[in-house]
Amino acid sequence: MKIDKSYEKDLQHMDNSKLKKIEKILLMFMGCSSPLINLRLDFGLYTISLYMASIIILFLYILIKNLKKHNQRIMAINTKELLIFAFFIVYCFSMLYSPNTSYGLSRFIKLIIVALFYFLIKYVLIKKPYYLDYIIDYSLISLSIFILYLAYKYIVIFNAKYIGLNTEYATGSGKNSLAFIVSIMLAFIFGNLTSNNKTKHKIIQLIIYLVIIVSVFLIQSRGLFLVFLVYIILSLLIRRKKNRINLKTVLVILLGFAIVISLLPDFIINSVMERFSGLFSVLDRSVGIEELSSSRFALLKRGLDLIKISPIFGVGAGGFIYYKGIYQISHNDYILVASEQGLLGVFIFVLILLSYLFTAYKIYRIESNSINKGNLYSMVGIIVYFLFINAYDNIMFWSILAIISAKEHIIKNQMSKSRIINSEVKYENIN
Repeated sequence: MKIDKSYEKDLQHMDNSKLKKIEKILLMFMGCSSPLINLRLDFGLYTISLYMASIIILFLYILIKNLKKHNQRIMAINTKELLIFAFFIVYCFSMLYSPNTSYGLSRFIKLIIVALFYFLIKYVLIKKPYYLDYIIDYSLISLSIFILYLAYKYIVIFNAKYIGLNTEYATGSGKNSLAFIVSIMLAFIFGNLTSNNKTKHKIIQLIIYLVIIVSVFLIQSRGLFLVFLVYIILSLLIRRKKNRINLKTVLVILLGFAIVISLLPDFIINSVMERFSGLFSVLDRSVGIEELSSSRFALLKRGLDLIKISPIFGVGAGGFIYYKGIYQISHNDYILVASEQGLLGVFIFVLILLSYLFTAYKIYRIESNSINKGNLYSMVGIIVYFLFINAYDNIMFWSILAIISAKEHIIKNQMSKSRIINSEVKYENIN
């Protein structure tokens, strides 16, 4: 069922000139701060990222505006959010038999916080849906500038083979967090490249896209590289008549990519090739025990051993990390949840992911624009990336869930309005 096109036109008419100066500043703050994951505000024992601070400020601005207009409606809780609540209950229960209660509690508090931000973002986007376009645009600009700065620090100053987050010295610490954000932003790039979007600043947009695409190889995250390949496959599979791949744009980006790669030093090219050639080394039977013990396969085995100990309810929050007194992270959210919250927890967790993926697909089918395609791609990317990272308590993951939920809420309201209008027209025709 298609929604009334008048809503889509209203959003298109909400150009930059209609935004108030304070709105432009707040949206720029939120968009620009989202990729800057290592910038945080310190409040003694607690710290908060600039991105979280921007969400709070934007939420308070919208809330105050609506209070003045007496325009307050309670957001209905949907089925997917009930699943999230169920997962939280399972997690809370797993803290009762946690091998490290303080760790389990701190992780649970973080989950509660990101869930609260989920509702703040959802509220803002329900009230002001056209804000999302500006937030995404500012995020892409900010991320590209941030990547250029990191590339300069690591490759030029530190003479490193990759780029990371630390700007004082070269280290691979935190690369997964950077790669996860790039994977989400890439989804919206692919959404734009495979949609007929017109922009006044085409060259600038192409440069931004090129910088972020090149970063896939410079960060040298194998999980990010796989997500990148998944996005390419999706672009070939999800092809609609009105949203064909813009071949000219793709060719320009490929040409720019080839030029940039040719300018990189040989030691970086060799490092990239070596890194990605070992992508499936876990399947290599010739790999020795010493190498295997430090591979992702060893972490998978550790998780399966824990699942065998307590398959239904898991070994408790923190059980994987502190198993046998050896501190290790799983690098796989499915294994982490299955081992700590059991098969019950991972079943609910996967159900949450699939339900949001299905909703994102339904929204795209109804409104096949670049943002909705980006949401769909990002959910697929997240589901794939969770095989390589621990990020289910990451604010960016919950931001995507909030965007999808807000979009669903808006479309349902628009559909119900369309039904009322259609029924009134039919009634008048009968009379």
